[in-house]
Amino acid sequence: MKKNEIEYERGMSESEINNVEKIYEIKFPLSLKEYLMKSLPVSKGFYNWRDFTDENINYIKK
Repeated sequence: MKKNEIEYERGMSESEINNVEKIYEIKFPLSLKEYLMKSLPVSKGFYNWRDFTDENINYIKK
């Protein structure tokens, strides 16, 4: 993905992932959870899992 100029932020904490799973009523597969805890893609085309505004939550739920 780095070849495609995807930007990354620090990985998500376990608490952040648990919050996302609760809000969206989803369960990340273990491999994806481990990946997101190492680095979080933030470029266009990726969900902003750290944005807990109503607007973003509704966008992701759609």
